[in-house]
Amino acid sequence: MAVTNDDPGEVNYDAIHTLGKTVDILPVGAGRQLLGRLHHHIVKQRTKKLAEPLNDWRVAHNARSKDHQKMLGVLNRMRNRKLSAAWERWQEWYGDIKRQQATLAGALNRMRNRKLSAAWESWQAWYAEIKDQQFRLAGALNRMRNRKLSAAWESWQAWYAEIKDQQFKLAGALNRMRNRKLSAAWESWQDWYATIKDQQYKLGGALNRMRNRKLSAAWESWQDWYATVKDQQFRLAGALNRMRNRKLSAAWESWQEWYEAYKQQQFILAGAMKRLMNRKLSQAWESWQDWYATIKDQQFRLAGALNRMRNRKLSAAWEKWQAVYAHEKRLASGALNRLKNLKLSQAWESWQAWYQEVMRQADILAGALNRMRNLKLSQAWESWQEWYEAYKQQQFILAGAMKRLMNRKLSQAFNTWREDPAGPEEPDYQYVRKISRKHWKDMDKVLKDPEALKCVWLTCKNGEVKQRL
Repeated sequence: MAVTNDDPGEVNYDAIHTLGKTVDILPVGAGRQLLGRLHHHIVKQRTKKLAEPLNDWRVAHNARSKDHQKMLGVLNRMRNRKLSAAWERWQEWYGDIKRQQATLAGALNRMRNRKLSAAWESWQAWYAEIKDQQFRLAGALNRMRNRKLSAAWESWQAWYAEIKDQQFKLAGALNRMRNRKLSAAWESWQDWYATIKDQQYKLGGALNRMRNRKLSAAWESWQDWYATVKDQQFRLAGALNRMRNRKLSAAWESWQEWYEAYKQQQFILAGAMKRLMNRKLSQAWESWQDWYATIKDQQFRLAGALNRMRNRKLSAAWEKWQAVYAHEKRLASGALNRLKNLKLSQAWESWQAWYQEVMRQADILAGALNRMRNLKLSQAWESWQEWYEAYKQQQFILAGAMKRLMNRKLSQAFNTWREDPAGPEEPDYQYVRKISRKHWKDMDKVLKDPEALKCVWLTCKNGEVKQRL
């Protein structure tokens, strides 16, 4: 119901009079409520033009005050750097303390109410597993009901994800190519910053553990114990559920195996079809991948070799220290563990020796029992083994004899060398007998005389020694 003219500052009194007649008809409470709303509307319309500049000023003033507050905060932090840094460190330390207190309080509460906590966690795990099974079964049923639609939807999802991934990679590659230096600087800064943050995190953790050694050791031992208990509970719960629902579990596992094989086949077929459609592109891509992997491996090896060559002594000292440290650490840890648990170590070693002896005796007894059960077969096997060994020995001897017959001179030379590797001593030659080719027939007499053989030389007419007998 309109109660004003076009000008918001002027009031339409005829409309108010008509509205007053209407109010007289209504009940007392409703009429008062309607008149109150009418009065609020009239006041708002009268002050609208007046209020707009004020609202604009308020918005601008709030924005300026926020910027001013930010600038003041920055300036205060710059003026009081040490105080600001100390305050932020205290905040981090206090937050860390509060988190540790909350964690310890939770651990203490769980230790006080073990049964209740165990029951609650088991119920949570059971409920989560039930919800997951319901979700998976509902999804499987929906996919079975709408097979074609599900297959089409999944293929479209895979295609769309691949297209989006390609677009993202291409856009990133183009941006990096356009801004090479900026991209290289950004990536190097990211690596440096990640390294610094990791070092700060590790140093902070090491310092906290050094400050609170006993608390840290207790917390880590409790974490190990809790993880072991949770793993045991999970395995037992899974085994019990599978025992309760054997058929359903067997059907579900068989369906999972079938689905995994089906998805693998689809992936292989899709890849094969894409490679067939884009043979040349696929071949070029694979060759480039191989080339790039080879280049990267060569660059890595060359960089390592150059670094080691530049810092030979440092590299050698570092490798030697690593080897010595690993060896000493292994020896020290083993010795310390055995010293800490001397009785346990002795008992463990004695049990190991006893167990090995028991297993050896069991193997011997098992072999004896098997031979007694299969006496004829065992005798036949042993006799065949003996025959085969003799057969192999005969073959080896015959092969050696054949080789010696084929290479007599080589065999004789080898035998003489084995008998006397140093060779005969050189004799003192008193004189030389020169024998011409005409008197070669008389050499049989000389060859039969060993003493004469030591000083016999065969020479030619020019006096050159050709051979010594």
